[in-house]
Amino acid sequence: MIVWFQSDASVEKEEIKTETYQYQETDEGQIQTMTEKITYQGDTFLSLDLLIEEPLDAETKAVLAGQDLASIKEEIITSVENEASLSQLRALKGITTSIDLREDYTFVARVVIDMQVVNLDELSALDGLTGNFADFKVLKPTDYIANLVAQEAVRVDE
Repeated sequence: MIVWFQSDASVEKEEIKTETYQYQETDEGQIQTMTEKITYQGDTFLSLDLLIEEPLDAETKAVLAGQDLASIKEEIITSVENEASLSQLRALKGITTSIDLREDYTFVARVVIDMQVVNLDELSALDGLTGNFADFKVLKPTDYIANLVAQEAVRVDE
């Protein structure tokens, strides 16, 4: 998609770009696979789509192993969705979330942030989030992507 901007003396076009990067993090001993889809136009972030995949720990898997996952899946997802930090995140305008539990006992959380709508200061103030989202007010998408790559994120094709 190409958007045209009219300036005083010239017309310039800036293409909307989407790039996806994947990396792993360790959170409380658990390895998470993070996939970030960044959509931007020039120096402006449009959206950030975060996909977090985390296998359940061995102890939890052992407890669930003897049970029918289909029958308890909804209860497990509901308990996670009702956690205070996720409820606070969902309450923010410009945030969409979803939670799932796959048959391989991997939690999948998706957080889509409409960067044109969300209040970055409110997002930064939430408990349980790492990073300062207020930095996105001045951060350029290309710099953010360069930082991901510097931290060993790998670009993935969709």
